[in-house]
Amino acid sequence: MTENNQPEPSWVDEDIQKNHRTFNRRKDLLWTTEITGPCLRSAFYDHKYGKKPSTESLRVFNAGRVLESWWIDLLERRKDIEVIREDMPCRHINSFYRIHGRADVVIQRDLGNLEVHEIKTIKCFGSFLEEPKPEHVNQLQFYLNTLGIEKGHIDYINKQTFINGYNKIDKKFEINRNKRTYKKLLKRAHTLFGALLVDIPPSKEECWKCKGYCQYISECQSR
Repeated sequence: MTENNQPEPSWVDEDIQKNHRTFNRRKDLLWTTEITGPCLRSAFYDHKYGKKPSTESLRVFNAGRVLESWWIDLLERRKDIEVIREDMPCRHINSFYRIHGRADVVIQRDLGNLEVHEIKTIKCFGSFLEEPKPEHVNQLQFYLNTLGIEKGHIDYINKQTFINGYNKIDKKFEINRNKRTYKKLLKRAHTLFGALLVDIPPSKEECWKCKGYCQYISECQSR
């Protein structure tokens, strides 16, 4: 307690707020997650307004980063895997706009071909995912195609298991490179960039974010 009998401020919250990076990005720069996500309209508003994330969402993000780092350490300890690079830059650049992203980790297994591993932390109380989430597959496809790598994995880590010790703790999905998916993602980027140029939001895409998980519900409903 402090001298005024007030609870001491959280060291965790102080640290994540202090180290959360914000900057003014160039107008022609799109993030990978903006075009691979389920809703371009949400990405439009995020690009335009860029609301500061809540403390709660920053806590979740940083907890995920801790588990991702632990998972990469696990990969490095495996004798059949060599970690080539973490946070590998992945970019698509044309004369109108550029798309930037970073693949979590690139590995080589048994001295064979390179693979991309995209690490996702989720909370499962019951059965684990039966298939990877579409936005995660899209994200991995962008990385595979920009890097020219033929195969990757989406590695899911169950955060809930770290709390109660029950249920399956991890699950991996193998994904092959798909050039058609990559072309569809570039079309989404073209749609988003065009909407930003004329300052008109793209068509609404009903998805799970509409159920209270989007920061821009009020802006979306007003258009």
